[in-house]
Amino acid sequence: MKKLIIILLGIFLLGVGMFFVQNIGCPPHVFKFLVWKFETGLVDNPAKILIFFMLFWFIMIFLYFIPAMVAYKRNSVNKVSILILNLFLGWTFVGWVVALIWATLKAGNKTEV
Repeated sequence: MKKLIIILLGIFLLGVGMFFVQNIGCPPHVFKFLVWKFETGLVDNPAKILIFFMLFWFIMIFLYFIPAMVAYKRNSVNKVSILILNLFLGWTFVGWVVALIWATLKAGNKTEV
């Protein structure tokens, strides 16, 4: 669980760093991030937009990985498989729901014959 949090925090900080580097030469109220360009005149302080942007993506990443966090918290037998499913198919929403259901299932009792 700690490794997952460290990885998510690293991705978040990398995104924030890319955001700052790309916006060093921008005029006020114009923000670029990768291929997106945000322009606004509604806010006097561009720092408010930056804070909103960072919080929005941090919350979205947290919500995206809820199935994996549930699996790790419940110490599921399939926690790595759930993480992989969540990582690669979670964006489809169907994959996210499947991963969440799989993470909340109790492991069945295995009977040996």
